Amino acid sequence: MEDTAHPTPFTVRDTKAQAACVAFAKRYCVRAFECSSLETQLRFGELARCTSEKALWCSQQMEAPDSGFSFDTLSACARAVVARPCGRWRRLEDVPVAACHPDGGRRYREPCFSSAQCLSGFCTREPTANGPARGLPLVCGACAPVASANDVCADASLPLFGCPLGSICSRGTCIGPFADEGQPCGVGPWYV
Repeated sequence: MEDTAHPTPFTVRDTKAQAACVAFAKRYCVRAFECSSLETQLRFGELARCTSEKALWCSQQMEAPDSGFSFDTLSACARAVVARPCGRWRRLEDVPVAACHPDGGRRYREPCFSSAQCLSGFCTREPTANGPARGLPLVCGACAPVASANDVCADASLPLFGCPLGSICSRGTCIGPFADEGQPCGVGPWYV
């Protein structure tokens, strides 16, 4: 894999996967504009750009070696995203639906560019050290373990760990799962 912050242009090889990804992207983007219009508009500008970017992302996931994405998981993810009430809307990256985050076939420390390639469901990528992409994740990383809720997820003595679906790593600790709109929330380590 290329060790750079800028991937080489991606060419879709599987036309069936491409068609499935375009259909998925349209459904996802329509729902994104329905549920989170301002954020989606700020992020993508218009529906066509959202659809194009999400279809490309999807095609990359589907064609990644050892990816857990398949026509079945993609279809299940699309159904879950569309069925999710707007009060529970989150970006695709944050949707706590297992079908949208399938586990792949690669083991700990094997190279990856997508979490869907890893058995753990998490690909860690170091930040770029120099240049205009400084701070952005490198294209290539390595499959890494997933910590439990409230466990350490980043420490100088440990590799970066992923957090369980529906939670994030904040100040070195996995926090979550997050409450949906209208649900009670409590004090957590992010307030400290």
